[in-house]
Amino acid sequence: MRCKVLILSTDLSGGGAEYVARLMTDRIEQSICILFENKKSICPEKSRLYVVPGSQIDKRLFTLVRNILRLIYIQIIKLIYRPSITISHLEGPNIANLLSIGGGRRFIFIHNKLNSNYDGSNRFDNLKLFLARILYQRAHLAIGVSREICREMIEDYAVNQERVRYLANPIDTKTTKIMAQARFNDDRDLILETRYVVNVASFTDQKNHELLIEVYSQVIESQADLKLVLLGDGEKKCRIKDICTEKGIVINDL
Repeated sequence: MRCKVLILSTDLSGGGAEYVARLMTDRIEQSICILFENKKSICPEKSRLYVVPGSQIDKRLFTLVRNILRLIYIQIIKLIYRPSITISHLEGPNIANLLSIGGGRRFIFIHNKLNSNYDGSNRFDNLKLFLARILYQRAHLAIGVSREICREMIEDYAVNQERVRYLANPIDTKTTKIMAQARFNDDRDLILETRYVVNVASFTDQKNHELLIEVYSQVIESQADLKLVLLGDGEKKCRIKDICTEKGIVINDL
């Protein structure tokens, strides 16, 4: 029994990484998807779906055991289906992809700058960084969603430059344009007549809201009707609000 592509992801809902994984499961024929969890019970259109058992265990005492079980589960699926390519997203699935045997060519998608995302404050973060330094150079392709991530892979994680590719997360512009034409015959139509820049991201150093706010503060000098919407939460939320105030940007906190 064989499949062309095996896809590994933490989930199919959440952030950009999960969105890309979901697109793959909806569009790649003859694929199989293994998730660590499936919080919204999403059913892919094209992939046969497996969810690793025991993913709901949250106690730190069981973290190591849970990760070992995930690795064993992925290894069994690889042996059963013998995929030609195994694609993984985010650190946990990437490490499992590279630790397990077989699975054809192994492509890992790196969605975070590891040195920024993991501050080494706990032993599991340190273990992830240690394994990434050892394993990521084994990937047939290491795909970074930003040029900074690609640079980090080459300079800090010893990944051969010829195996590193830059591929930004996709934006479904066709669907967005169709949805933008929708009208509701109520107050929402008034909102749709306003021009917005919308950013959905956690308020952390990695997301660099400071740069966005700096650019926006310059743009509104000539386009005063343009609104900026920041959706998210995080440790820097208060600081981001302070920066907006310093730039003279009026805040409407929802």
